[in-house]
Amino acid sequence: MFAEHCKLSWKPPADDGGGEITEYIVEKQEEGTGFWEKVPVIGSGTTCQVKDLTPGKKYNFRVKAANVYGVSDPCQTDRPTLAKNPFGKFYPALCSYDLQFRFKQIS
Repeated sequence: MFAEHCKLSWKPPADDGGGEITEYIVEKQEEGTGFWEKVPVIGSGTTCQVKDLTPGKKYNFRVKAANVYGVSDPCQTDRPTLAKNPFGKFYPALCSYDLQFRFKQIS
């Protein structure tokens, strides 16, 4: 995690809801705002570079998997992450979460 960006990674869902995953929808939320903002994702892999973080603010992140049948329930980080540069010992800019997906039907 850095002050202005981080890299998220996650595992694909164990159950794809009956169809191949076509994309992941990644969102960030500044703590306390209640507003989820979609993060641009390139490709359909299980990593995403999150940019435009505000140094000193805390963020929640969530990911949804999508396929032809719909979009999964979101998988969310379990606690907010502080946007700050690492000091002292080097830590890679990676927030890795073991996210579990569940699909819901589109109405």
